[in-house]
Amino acid sequence: MNHPAPIKTTDETILVGTLATSPDAYGVWVADGEGDIPWPKFLDTAAAGGYSTVELGPMGYLPTDANQLKDELAKRALGLTGGYVTGLLHDWEGRVQARKELREVAALTAAAGARHLVLLARTTRGPAGRRALAGNDWHDMVQGIRDAHRMVRDEYGLSVVYHPHIGLAVETAAETERLVEDTNGDVPLCLDVGHFAYPGDDPVAFFRKHAPVIQYLHLRDLDPAVRDDAVATNKDFWGAVHAGLFCEPGTGVVDFAGLVAAARDAAFNGPVVVERSLYAQRHDVSAETAARAHAFFSAAGFGG
Repeated sequence: MNHPAPIKTTDETILVGTLATSPDAYGVWVADGEGDIPWPKFLDTAAAGGYSTVELGPMGYLPTDANQLKDELAKRALGLTGGYVTGLLHDWEGRVQARKELREVAALTAAAGARHLVLLARTTRGPAGRRALAGNDWHDMVQGIRDAHRMVRDEYGLSVVYHPHIGLAVETAAETERLVEDTNGDVPLCLDVGHFAYPGDDPVAFFRKHAPVIQYLHLRDLDPAVRDDAVATNKDFWGAVHAGLFCEPGTGVVDFAGLVAAARDAAFNGPVVVERSLYAQRHDVSAETAARAHAFFSAAGFGG
């Protein structure tokens, strides 16, 4: 297989930020997925691949005892960027459950030295595909996000960053801009450039416009042919991922050189997390893919 050459930028200054990887990059989507790479091997190969930090991944995949987690990270000279929670935030019962999960994940990530918690809001899927939230549902979701941000900040000293995501409650640039407006810019964002490109939006242009509220980056590339087929055949997110939606970095539609330039101009210094959402890969293949991604993004100017 031919792999892309790293991007060569005109400015050789390395972008300030920590280059991290995540269990997602190894295809780990749930805590106890059959055939997933064992967590010690994930940490070993992340460190060997050049990463300085990792994301927590699904709660229960990495050790949930804070002292054990800190010890295992320290053995490999790794840090922790944060964890994530996905909740049904426009629904009262969903918000109650999300608050419980937020406290659990926030307590662990804060104790392990992380500074962020990534939040996503779910929606439902009907016969015509993803259901966009409107009216009271949108209002309740926004309030749920604001409440989560305030609670996690005040009780755990972490910053909640909201993650727009394919197929979830906030997906497009227009929806993300509406969220920024409705939260008065008080809730920072995790910009996942691959997810953002899925509806045809430009993540670099969005970054330049909204740099002050972007505290966290997820890096992945997107294959436009797989995206177009997924839209035409009404595949859901997981169906598109299984079909190879997220491709080798540098072979898809994301302008990483433009993103580096925009991030430098904004003096961005938050976590930079490499993801891929690989599916059913052998452990050695996942580790090799993660190492190649580190080399690619480091040469492009990410990390520090």
